[in-house]
Amino acid sequence: MKPGLPRLAVRAVILHHDRLLLVNAWPAAADGTRPDLWCAPGGGAEVGQSLPDTLRREIHEETGLTIEVGAPALVNEFHDPARDFHQVDIYFHATIADGALRPD
Repeated sequence: MKPGLPRLAVRAVILHHDRLLLVNAWPAAADGTRPDLWCAPGGGAEVGQSLPDTLRREIHEETGLTIEVGAPALVNEFHDPARDFHQVDIYFHATIADGALRPD
């Protein structure tokens, strides 16, 4: 089997009032076999869209927030050949430009 190209994704590192914004990207399985998956918000890059534009779109879809995208902060690779999963995440510093977080 020939492996496919890695999936490229972007994520935002948003610190707000000394707290890191995370989203529940994959809620726990009802039968208890899989826990929640909390991660920095973001998502897959689309052909023809810049990485900052992709990140702004994904953050707005997931949180309703409008962000300013800053400099790259981290590149992380997930690779599991047994599951044919390969993803490269590029994390960017970001700040909230418009919108509000719940005060939880």
